[in-house]
Amino acid sequence: MGPGYQVQLVASEPLVHDPILAEFDGDGRLWVVEMQGYAVGEKMVNETQPVGDVVILEDTNGDGVYDKRTVFQDNLVLPRALKILDHNCALIGEPPKLIKACDTNGDLKADTQEVVADGFGREGNIEHAANGLYWGMDNSINISEHKYNLAFKGDGKFDVVPNPVR
Repeated sequence: MGPGYQVQLVASEPLVHDPILAEFDGDGRLWVVEMQGYAVGEKMVNETQPVGDVVILEDTNGDGVYDKRTVFQDNLVLPRALKILDHNCALIGEPPKLIKACDTNGDLKADTQEVVADGFGREGNIEHAANGLYWGMDNSINISEHKYNLAFKGDGKFDVVPNPVR
């Protein structure tokens, strides 16, 4: 590690459970996808029960360590993709759908949900299935291991754009 840098633990259990990815929003909050149903137990089975969450962590006292947890979206089956949008909205990949969930009343809990696209990956085994939502320089969202991307239309909506799987 370079001079002047340090590593600091800012979130751990019991605040987060089985995190697979995290993304910061513009207010310094950490949005985390928890995939509690993946590789469970000795036999490493993938659960099909809705036990996954997207949570938002906040540092309420300014000490640099997250101390508050709010469940943004719960009851997800093996969620595997997240992209924070403006106005407390997020894209969440939960095969076979890609949803846009939004908090409209400011409590950081999703109270609206719409399916942006069906056919997002496949259910079951998550290996080499759709994941990762990455903003491109052309203002589109590229999806890893998948047959379409999303083109942002500017009104909060997206168009599905066919793309080679990569």
